[in-house]
Amino acid sequence: STIPLSWEEPAGSGRVSYSVGNIDLNISELPPRPTVVDDSGNLVEQSKGPRDFPIISAHHDYSNPASRSLLGYNVFRAIWPFGDFQLLAYETSTTHEDVSVSEETYYLYTVSAVYDEGEVGAPAIVNARAGLPIVITDEAYGGEDFEASDFSWENWEAFYSSDAAVWVVGDSAAADSAFGFGGMPAPNHSNFAYLSDGRGGDADFETFLLSPFIDFIDNFTAIVKLSGYAQVWGDFAENNIVRLLVRSDMGPWQTAIDFGYDHMNGWGDYSASIGNLVSSRDKAQFALHYTHIGGLNSGNGNGVSLDDFVLETMPGPHSLSLIPTTTDITLNWSHPDSSRFRALPEPIIISQNKATVLSAPTEENNVTRTDCFSHGMTNSNWITAFYGPDSGSIQAPTFATLHAFNEGPMELEEVIIHGYYNTDDTTTASAYVFVGVADSSGVTVDTIATDEVSFDISNAGSWTTATIDLSGLIHNATDSTFLKVTWTPLNDGYIALFDANMWIPGQRIDDLNVVPANGLSGFDDSSGVYYPSADYNFVIEVCGTPTPPDMSYNVYKDYNLLAENIETTTLVDGNVSAITESCYWVHGVVPKSFNIGITTLNVLHETDPSN
Repeated sequence: STIPLSWEEPAGSGRVSYSVGNIDLNISELPPRPTVVDDSGNLVEQSKGPRDFPIISAHHDYSNPASRSLLGYNVFRAIWPFGDFQLLAYETSTTHEDVSVSEETYYLYTVSAVYDEGEVGAPAIVNARAGLPIVITDEAYGGEDFEASDFSWENWEAFYSSDAAVWVVGDSAAADSAFGFGGMPAPNHSNFAYLSDGRGGDADFETFLLSPFIDFIDNFTAIVKLSGYAQVWGDFAENNIVRLLVRSDMGPWQTAIDFGYDHMNGWGDYSASIGNLVSSRDKAQFALHYTHIGGLNSGNGNGVSLDDFVLETMPGPHSLSLIPTTTDITLNWSHPDSSRFRALPEPIIISQNKATVLSAPTEENNVTRTDCFSHGMTNSNWITAFYGPDSGSIQAPTFATLHAFNEGPMELEEVIIHGYYNTDDTTTASAYVFVGVADSSGVTVDTIATDEVSFDISNAGSWTTATIDLSGLIHNATDSTFLKVTWTPLNDGYIALFDANMWIPGQRIDDLNVVPANGLSGFDDSSGVYYPSADYNFVIEVCGTPTPPDMSYNVYKDYNLLAENIETTTLVDGNVSAITESCYWVHGVVPKSFNIGITTLNVLHETDPSN
């Protein structure tokens, strides 16, 4: 690999500006910090962050003397993050190709101009990495909870200023001594990542923990969340800092979350909107940056712990349609139905099953309803079937689907299970159905309803459904739970379609050659532990009325804001022409709260755009 560099010649003239702070050490009271609006609508001073010291601006106009003679350029390179700059090359042109790089190594570069009168350094520093990195999508990555029994750091890179400490994974008991003698270790939080010695051997210490490269090319919104715990001695003047940094395309690091302060009340939950830094980019990275200055020891210990690192998007309106006339255009759209990714177990492949496509189903029992939600398409002609007694396993499969809805109560109506029945035995086909609540890993935590239901099998070789009535029941949706539906067939029969004894009926699925498995369809074991399918999306409908998101809408036309914060899902644009073509899209606008460490931001945030 090589790293090519280029730069522009020095400007002949221009203006530079400086911001100069004024601090009077003799004042009796320090200037206030910026104010924010609290939950009661009152302006309050932030408890952390920089103070409003007086700032003045100074400007300087300059021009290079005509007599000054530019000879060339010195190119300097440092190995990131702890290397010193060394002279790499002297160039008389404005390009240089660094051929002496090592694969997967990070570098910093800067260039100075050399004149007869001497050398003028440039303040600009650029980052680079040798080689082509492995990039994963934000949806595939999802996040990291450090819970895997075989967890390794293969997806992360760690850099240390010395060998006094390393990043490790364990629980609170394992981290008991990591914060130093007499320190307060991180309270219980299952498994998490932490520094083995937050005081770095009682000397200056610094570390960067880097995420893999993540692709946000198809995203408009991006939110990062984490749980953090830190003990430091005064985050001031860049001493003892704990920050989550983010960058894209090897640009400069930007601070997303700053939680470098003593966590007297335990773990903190933090979040930040980073769409402006990573959206539509394919090489984004995160870094947890920690420093400790030798001797600046907190009485509560020194160190940092990290857990539940999650990436999310904000799904927006969908199904945008328009009705044009010669005088106006009417727009209609639908609000989002769910609002988050999930970190689920690894998908599994169930060996005792077959899938097939049916070209001409003889009967269709599904009735289209706008208030029913399914991961699989109800008009799919695909099914999967599992071997029954005398043909394979005597243990019936338990099909499971997970459904995420907007936070708040959801009035339930019914669950509809879609299958296919093709056997000469038309006596019975029943199933045990469970509807309940699962945690963020899909494990059952509560029961809403159970019942034994029957499929209509009066006509062999037909699509069939079974329904469990949920009228009057409520699901209280949260941002950390799923509505979970499972069903277990209770009967088996010889099915000519598969030439075997099968559990009946077969589960209707998406076309597996077209629609990839989304991880929200799978199987349950007897204790309610969920295993996502690596192959299929099941057609199991949940019917009810979710809580609508607290959302208004911004409508754009040809990259200009047409209407702002409207509360309906329709708009009539009367400023049209029969000979002019326009492009429309809609963003939702949602109130969001982000705890970025030094303060909490309450903002109106745009969602992903519609189609």
